[in-house]
Amino acid sequence: MLYNASISIGKIPSSWKRAFVTPIYKKGLASSPANYRPISQTSIFCKLMERITSHDLADHLMQHGLLSKNQHGFIKGRSTLTNLMESVSDWSVALDNKRVGSVIYIDFARAFDTVSHPKLLYKLQAYGITGNLLKFVADFLDNRSQKTRVGRSLSDAKQLMSGVIQGSCLGPLLFLLYVNDIVNIFENAVEAKLYADDIKLYSCIETITDEFRLQHNLNRLVDWAAEWQLSISISKCSVLHLGAQKMRKSTPATYFINHSQLSALASVNDLGVTIDEHLSFSKHINNIARKAHARCSLILKCFQSKRLDCLVKAYVTYVRPLLEYNSPLWSPHRAKDIRTLERVQKRFSKKLPALHDLSYHDRLERLGLERLEVRRIRADLVLTYKIITGLSALTPSDFFTLSNVTQTRGHMYKLCMPKFRTDVRKYYFCCRVVTIWNALPGNNINFNSLASFTRTLSSLSFDEYCLKDY
Repeated sequence: MLYNASISIGKIPSSWKRAFVTPIYKKGLASSPANYRPISQTSIFCKLMERITSHDLADHLMQHGLLSKNQHGFIKGRSTLTNLMESVSDWSVALDNKRVGSVIYIDFARAFDTVSHPKLLYKLQAYGITGNLLKFVADFLDNRSQKTRVGRSLSDAKQLMSGVIQGSCLGPLLFLLYVNDIVNIFENAVEAKLYADDIKLYSCIETITDEFRLQHNLNRLVDWAAEWQLSISISKCSVLHLGAQKMRKSTPATYFINHSQLSALASVNDLGVTIDEHLSFSKHINNIARKAHARCSLILKCFQSKRLDCLVKAYVTYVRPLLEYNSPLWSPHRAKDIRTLERVQKRFSKKLPALHDLSYHDRLERLGLERLEVRRIRADLVLTYKIITGLSALTPSDFFTLSNVTQTRGHMYKLCMPKFRTDVRKYYFCCRVVTIWNALPGNNINFNSLASFTRTLSSLSFDEYCLKDY
């Protein structure tokens, strides 16, 4: 009754507009306030109403195709993985065809906090959001105040003149609508992928005309940001030139934002994955292995309890996700990289009480763990199932082609092996998974649902596709 009454008059209680901001550390110098993300803690009753509203609003936007397909943040079925899979698929195809390219990474400065309320409401009207719902959103944004909490200390209350609330349920969706039209300013030859406020532009570069085209699109992005009052943090923007130097006909182009040259990097951190110019992912694997070893050492050192179940839960919670984040994108094929990752689990299990003298295989059986290589194969197969059955936002035809051969042993969803010329494409997800996928026994795999597929998949052995020793 309270929520319906609130919507009917387009107002919310003033107490719901007060927030306590908790600074969450991101990266960089911990003593700098700029390196913290302001997360607002608001009334739980308001958050419940926001969740209902944002859910219905998102359904409306998706049903009418109003949200850009290039946006992967805060949308059901899309994630950092879908963003990276689409991008790296395009890049691997280009390198496989002996073409080079450039990727420009754009960083907005405090994008969520600088959204103009009048311009946001203008865009909401353009998407058909009017009447009491528009009044509700306007009142939700208007006359808000917040206090910053550090420990037990509180700052004075400050009025918010702009921005959408980080930590709210409705704020992320409002931001997506604010930047939704940005993809419309780019020409067809230049692709753009978004994850919330993270934007990357990329294009194949074969002639100087291609360089000018990419710079022209970058200029259009700068003009768009100025028009909608979003500031670009030039120092955090960068360029990644894809392809070996010997493939280039000339020196890689330089790109500018407001006469400031963007720095060209040998590798970048793209949504948590380190990507280099050759798409090898070896640097990413070494980075996460180093961090995982450090976390394992902290667990063994800091946990007072030495019970095996306690230590294994800590490993599964704090270490293994680091080693498996978006693994279908970068799953290694080189024995060196595979051993680098497996060594983390092998070393940790060897240091557990009473397991030092057991073999790696016996330690895993004792702890109820699996080899990381096997888990990555299963992750590949689960993602393949999601793509083929439409459970993922990834377009099936962009990754797979169903085989038209019907009289074969096995299951009915066999795939054609894509053509490739180089290892970059050969070992990319959509090529490397085909052999294992086609070999799945049809009588042992249940394709009726994702849950049943995953459950029956866990009963299969994939040892023949793994290294024999670590």
